[in-house]
This record gives sequence, C-alpha cells and structure tokens, in this order.
Amino acid sequence: MVVKLEVTLFRISQPAFYDRDFAVANFFQNFGVLLASFAAGHIVSWIGVPMSFALAAGGFVFTAIIDRHLFGVDRHHQRGLAANNTYQPKQLVLEEG
Repeated sequence: MVVKLEVTLFRISQPAFYDRDFAVANFFQNFGVLLASFAAGHIVSWIGVPMSFALAAGGFVFTAIIDRHLFGVDRHHQRGLAANNTYQPKQLVLEEG
C-alpha cells in the first residue's frame, strides 16, 4: 500500500513539486504509524490479542475496497494515458565516419 501511494503521488504530481509532495506524504505516513501504534495498544487492551488480528484483517479489506472503488486512481490514470497517447519516439540515426 505504501509503494502504491508513492507511485500514485508521483503520477499526479508535477516534477517541480515532487519534493514538497513527498515530504507531506512522508509526514502523514509517519504520523499514521504513530497513531496506529497507540490505537493497536488500546485495541489489544480492550478486546484482546486474537480479536485484534481479526479487526486488522477487516480494516485491510475495507481499505482495499475503498482504494479500488472510491478513489479509482488507476482508472483515472489509464484514461489520462489513453487521451495523451500522442507521444511518438524519435528515431535516432547513427552516422558513420
């Protein structure tokens, strides 16, 4: 998921703003890890270790469904590529001599 987030970020970002966009994404990823650690400790103390794994699996499935159906970044990117498919690579000619 983290790799997909970064790849998606660089697909929609502009080269002039890569550094800023990566810094913001990195900050929120680390903030999420910090909050997840506290939340995991609270959930384990509340419902126990075995149920915490079931809750985590449900959260993973929920996140995957949201990623695919709600955001649809891959579909938007494919449409953009199809619309901008006017790129023709230049032919290189080697000169002898």
